[in-house]
Amino acid sequence: MIVKLLEATDRGLETAAAGNRLGSTSGIAVFAQQAQETADRHSRNDPLPDAVAAALAAIEAETTTQYFIAEAAPVLLEQALIIQRAMPEICAGSAIPDLNRHVE
Repeated sequence: MIVKLLEATDRGLETAAAGNRLGSTSGIAVFAQQAQETADRHSRNDPLPDAVAAALAAIEAETTTQYFIAEAAPVLLEQALIIQRAMPEICAGSAIPDLNRHVE
């Protein structure tokens, strides 16, 4: 689910960078919520690193308060980069987008 979250965030950031200010955060919100729920179910045996759990919570909070990706983009990118850096630890070998391309 975390990979899908990063992919959706990448697509959303790309859309916003292309000038579409009306892209919705709803898909990202769903993936963030599902990733958090999955992590919660497995937390006893395989907890997420604290930074990743905090990043998921921040993404979920931001997508709850900001409907448009263009408005949420700075927070989404910052938190998604935290998750991206942790991916070798939490999902080794997963193919994920390079979100660094969105950093200006």
